[in-house]
Amino acid sequence: MAAGTTEPEGSLAYATRRETGRYLGYRKTATGGYWVARYRDGAKRQHYNALGQSAGEDFDTAKRAADEWFKSVTGTGGVTVKTGTVAHACAAYAANLETEGRTAAAEDARRRFKLLVNETEFGTTRLDRLDRDAVTAWRDALLTEGRGKAAANRHLRTLKAALNEAVRMGYAAHPEAWRSVRAFANADGRRDLFLNAAQRRALLENSTPALADFLAALFYTGARPGELARATVADFDKKVRTITLRTMKGRGGAIRTRSVPLAPDALAVFKRAAKDKLPAAPLFSDANGATWHRVYLSRALREAVQKANKGHKKAKLPPGIVGYTCRHTAISEWLAAGVNPVTVAAIAGTGLGMVEKHYHKFISADVADKLATVKLL
Repeated sequence: MAAGTTEPEGSLAYATRRETGRYLGYRKTATGGYWVARYRDGAKRQHYNALGQSAGEDFDTAKRAADEWFKSVTGTGGVTVKTGTVAHACAAYAANLETEGRTAAAEDARRRFKLLVNETEFGTTRLDRLDRDAVTAWRDALLTEGRGKAAANRHLRTLKAALNEAVRMGYAAHPEAWRSVRAFANADGRRDLFLNAAQRRALLENSTPALADFLAALFYTGARPGELARATVADFDKKVRTITLRTMKGRGGAIRTRSVPLAPDALAVFKRAAKDKLPAAPLFSDANGATWHRVYLSRALREAVQKANKGHKKAKLPPGIVGYTCRHTAISEWLAAGVNPVTVAAIAGTGLGMVEKHYHKFISADVADKLATVKLL
């Protein structure tokens, strides 16, 4: 049953007052029973929310679910219970991010929702009728040939954030419908996928010119896709032959800046990307001149991989290639070539501990070769 002003079905078997105007009851039906939260607003109107199976038979679980609903309908914006769809909740979430000044996060959320929610059957589902099975099915459908578990988990986190915000804003919903849906386990495969030289060439040859330049820059710098996408023409110093990159760890974290040296081949790519652009313009942009966004980058990569695999059996590209694959490949190649791990960590903008933890096999091979040259006995 959806939230509303009509008294739920079934006989009331148990009820307790949580606070003035807030009650939690258990109703019995011919097929079982369920928990119901009831709220009386300032106009003496009664509002009901059937907590359903999400609350189970446990009173403590039902109490928490009821209290969450009470909070959603007694916020400062009023006490009227809102109804709406998943798409409505997602739009409200993005709008709220923009109001808070988080424009980049708002744009990121809108692009995800446009691609995966808005025009789907899932997006038209009313929040008060959304159940765990629907959310689980949506999560599972995110897994495609070109989208792995890590990407699916990022989309799931954004959706959950939007639905949690909807509850806070007063939308009628059953929060357990999505909170009980877990992210995919063992999803961090970004450091497991390595592209050899032939595969790298095949990928670039089958990419659009704009994508090929961006991927080449990722390979040459080992940069995170997001920080290179945010780099402007002014960040590129062709005289000193460096690119300045910035990254921020966590919300509200300090911005860390580093200068990455560019080898001659890399310099040619950066000069071509900066040609005839204003200093404030994105250094690398998509075919429309816009900053590379990870949703569209993922789509462009999938198309390039599919094109490459149609006629290149020797350099067949594996599924799951993302922008981060370029970073992993670059770090692996640097270490295998004997570049000092401290230097690699500095260029990549990460800690030496991360390099040692995730790339130890490349460091070990280099050390073993050097140890073999030392005659101890």
